[in-house]
Amino acid sequence: MFYYLYEIFNINLFGYLTVRAGISFFLAFVFSVFFMPKFIHWAKTKNAEQPIYELAPKAHQAKSKTPTMGGIVFIGSALLASLLCVNLTNAFVLLGFSCFLAFVCLDLLMTGAKF
Repeated sequence: MFYYLYEIFNINLFGYLTVRAGISFFLAFVFSVFFMPKFIHWAKTKNAEQPIYELAPKAHQAKSKTPTMGGIVFIGSALLASLLCVNLTNAFVLLGFSCFLAFVCLDLLMTGAKF
């Protein structure tokens, strides 16, 4: 999106890759900070908890009610921020997104196999 603002309004600042990367990093951080509390609340209502082995140390057992799968928020934030800042006609960007999504699908398959 920001790259297309460069083309439409001729704002030269958005044409630089480093500026768009910085904006993408900042947006991903803001999205994570905004969505993580909502996700934690949702996960607690769904009882998405990591099982803790009963012979684990006491410090680990204290985390027994901690929701899992918070990485989904980070993945979604990074993907959304990247989509807002990249040139979607670049073949390397599309290849990067396809690899990113392939690893996300692999992770979801592996996580689903545990439950």
